[in-house]
Order: sequence, then structure tokens, then C-alpha cells
Amino acid sequence: MRERPLGRSGLTVSELSLGTWAFGGDEWGPPRDAEAIATIRAAVDAGVTLVDTADVYGYGHAEDVVRRALAGTSQEVLVCSKAGNDVLDTPRQAGGGPKRFDADYLRRALEGTLTRLAREAVDIYLLHNPSLDVLERDEAMAALREARQAGRARLVGASVYTAVEGRAAIDVGGADVVMITCNAVNHAEASALAAHAGPRGVAVLARSPLASGLLTGAYGADAVFAADDHRAARGSDWLRTGAAAAQRMAPLAPPLGCDVAALALAFVLSSPDLASVVVGARTPAQLHRNLAAGAFAPLDERTLAAVRALAEA
Repeated sequence: MRERPLGRSGLTVSELSLGTWAFGGDEWGPPRDAEAIATIRAAVDAGVTLVDTADVYGYGHAEDVVRRALAGTSQEVLVCSKAGNDVLDTPRQAGGGPKRFDADYLRRALEGTLTRLAREAVDIYLLHNPSLDVLERDEAMAALREARQAGRARLVGASVYTAVEGRAAIDVGGADVVMITCNAVNHAEASALAAHAGPRGVAVLARSPLASGLLTGAYGADAVFAADDHRAARGSDWLRTGAAAAQRMAPLAPPLGCDVAALALAFVLSSPDLASVVVGARTPAQLHRNLAAGAFAPLDERTLAAVRALAEA
């Protein structure tokens, strides 16, 4: 497993990291803890050194699974968690309650995360998709900087949707790390953010490299997701666009000796400006298929151009 610098923090992380959203049990179907723990441990054994989670993933359940899986491991594994959906003061619902970024709430949320992870400090702590207004007002990032100063979080930042939001997290909020969507059909914002973050020593983590599974080629435009799968609410346009992109990209994969999922992951891994690519896996078998994509990266410029053209057609 290749490693990359985590900005100017002095830390390095594996170029592929493990996302744990599916382990929460309320937005990807019911939890399967034994498989989740086996998957996390298989990731660590394979050299993954960053695990990404959030308090809203099963209202702390994913964080608890991470703690159990990492207990007793000798390898240093960084944990990134996130807060911003109310999981403390409103009735439980899939995806969490309303957005909450006031300083008092974030302090309480961090303490809950540290308790579930059984750690004195979380390695990376991010605001979970705040609005631009929240970032520009800076109360939320100020609370995270306070946590960093107190030694409760080693690095802080925000998970965002747009480059503008990411720049605000950096320039106003003093972020060490930003996270943003990056995949073959949605990579322009990540590229713009990386161009701003890199010279400032801020690490960029990429999320959703497989577009919630659509770029694996496993789903057609007529796919039906279970009611407790968050993808059921994403709409037909989202499904049709992603499924069509995977279908167009598929012919590029066999000449490289891979499938379309590996091609999609290799596309994101080919960006040297990203510190790590966060990809989910529900089983050890899925994990190892994802990790194998690293062998095909970086893609050559001709293939990268072809992927962009077909994915965005």
C-alpha cells in the first residue's frame, strides 16, 4: 500500500482509506457487525492507515464498530470522524437530525465521539458538510480549533461539497484537512479545491470515488434500492446519470486488465494532489477488490482523458 503526505502535518496515510458509512446500519441496510469488524481488520492488515467515520453513521454505531475493530491492533491507524447532524437533541432518524454547528453542540458531539472511540483525541475531526455561511461565520471552525488546541483533536477541518466551501474552511477556519467528493463524473470541484489547498499545506481527502456504487457497473438505470438504503431517495436522474457513465466507461477497462470499478478508483488515485481516497466496503472481499485498484494507478494521460470524456458525455 503506497502512502502519501497528509498535507504538512508530518503524517502520512495510505492512498486508499476505508469509509464506514455502511457500518452504521440505518442508511445502507441493517448492520452486520461481524462483517464490518472483519473488513476493518482486513484493511489494517493490508496496510490501510486511515479509517473514516462520523457520529451520524448509525448514531455512533459505526464509531463503536471502529473502536472494537481497532482494539489490540499494533499498527497505528488514524481515525477521522465528523459532526454536524444533530444526533444528541432530536428524535432519531436516518441521516441524523437538523444541521447543528453551534460551538456548544460541537463540543458535546466531540466528547461523544471520543467516548465511543475510547480515545483521548481523534486524529482528524471535520465539520460534516456545513454551508458556506457556517464556514464564513467561523463559530464552528473556532470550536474545532479550540479542540485542537486542547489536544482533543490532532487535525481539524471540514467535509464539503464545493471548492468555495473548502476554501472558506481553509482561509477563514484554519483547516488542516478538507474532504470533498471526487469521482469520474464529479471531479472539477475537487481539482479546484486541491489547487488551493496544496500550496497552503492542507490535505485533501476524496470521498465517493465510486459514486455510492454506481461506478462499479453493478447497477442499471432501472435498479431499485431498499427503503432503508439512502440511495432510494437520490432520484432517477442521479441513478440514470451514474449508471450510464459506468456503461460508457466499461470498454476502457478490459485492455487495462481491470473492471470498471477498478478503473473508476484508479482514475481518482491518479491525482497526486489527493492525500487519500476514502472508499467504502461492506465485506473483506469488497475491500480487497477496491485495494487491488491501486495496481492500475496512475493511469496514463490518454486513458485519463478518455475516462473524463466518456464519464461526462
